[in-house]
Order: sequence, then structure tokens, then C-alpha cells
Amino acid sequence: MPFERLDYRGRMTDAVLRAPTPRIDAAMVATGATALEVAEQCMLPAPRLIEADLQGVLAGVPVTLETVVPGTAAWPPPSSAERLRTAGAALARVHAVAMAPREPAVPATTDRRGRLRRRPPCGPDADDTTAAESR
Repeated sequence: MPFERLDYRGRMTDAVLRAPTPRIDAAMVATGATALEVAEQCMLPAPRLIEADLQGVLAGVPVTLETVVPGTAAWPPPSSAERLRTAGAALARVHAVAMAPREPAVPATTDRRGRLRRRPPCGPDADDTTAAESR
């Protein structure tokens, strides 16, 4: 996958443009964008969303521009107990984020130009009282 080097928040970083493919549709691109926003706002280790054009206004198709996290998702066999504990701890942080379901994903999370709106899903500024009360 080709990466682009750009200035993001005052530092040079690698970025990748994600768009629909035969396996990933527009709704999945929007879900991914929302997940990256949640991850950043909840301080979870994940790529950062640089920009999103979820309506395809600028790109012609829904796209996200994301930072690249070095590494791979492939697990070398056999996995050590320490590696499994580390992965489990990371997954526990992700699953600790309480959010109420919302449908449809794109209109609920984008502005008129198709850009992602920034709403905190966790913490004291969350706009979803159901999720906040369930913590």
C-alpha cells in the first residue's frame, strides 16, 4: 500500500488514503472514520484520522486520510503469553469505550460537506448521555 509523507500537527508522518474497494463499501469507510475519531478522543493507540470526505464531495467517492502506524497485523506463530497479554490489554481498552448505537452512520457523523464532525464519545464532554450513564 503506497504511503504519502506529509506534515501532520507539526511533524512529518506517513499517511494513507482509504477508499471503497470490492470488499470495503462506503458505510465501512464511514465506520472506520468514526472508529478512528473515538480512538483518538479516548486516547487509544490507533492511527489518527487526518481528514474525511465521507460524501465523496472532493474525491468522487468516500475517502479517509489516516496516519500510518508502523507494524503488521500478522501474528508470528507461536504467540507468547506476553504478546497475548499485551494484545488483550489493548483490546480491553477498546471495549471499555461505552457508546450507544446510532444509525445511519454517515449522516450522524458528518457535516454538510461530508466532513467528519468532531464529537467526544467519551469523557465529560460526550453528547450521548446514555453511554455516559452506562460507564
